[in-house]
Amino acid sequence: MILIEQSTIHRIACGGFDESNSQRASNFLGTRHRRDHASDRSLPREFRSSYKPEESTTMPKEQHYARKISAEEARKGYIFVLKDKLSFFPSTGKSFALCEHEQEKKVIVQSYQCTCRGPELPHEHYFIRWDGVRFGERITITKDKKVAERYNLRSKK
Repeated sequence: MILIEQSTIHRIACGGFDESNSQRASNFLGTRHRRDHASDRSLPREFRSSYKPEESTTMPKEQHYARKISAEEARKGYIFVLKDKLSFFPSTGKSFALCEHEQEKKVIVQSYQCTCRGPELPHEHYFIRWDGVRFGERITITKDKKVAERYNLRSKK
C-alpha cells in the first residue's frame, strides 16, 4: 500500500503544485504515463520510495511476432527479428520449422555484426532467411499449438 500525506493529496486535487510537480504526481498516481516510478529520479522521494510496479497476471505471453516487410528485407530475402522479440523464437542458431500454406522449411534465427549506430556502438541484428517476402507485406508468425518447434507464417498485403 502506498502512503501519501493528506496535504499532498489535497495539493494535487486543488492544483497547488506547479506544472512539473503536478505532472509528476499524475504520473505517479497512474493517470497519464505508465513507467517504473521506483527509480524515477524526477519524482519526489516520498513517491519513489514506496512504489513497486505490480506484474500483470492478465497479459498473455507473446503469442505472435508481426511486422511490415521493408524494401531491404524483400530485396535480400529475410525477415528482420527485433531484439526484444528474440525470446519468442528458439535460441539463435537452433533450427525450427516455419510453415506458410503448404510450404515448410527448416530455418534458424541468424545474426550479423553491425555498426549502423557508429563504430563506437557495435551490435548485432537478427533475421530469418525467407524467400518470397514482398515489400510492404504484413507478416505474422505464430507458434504452432500442436507441434513444438514449429511456427506458422501468415502474410497479407
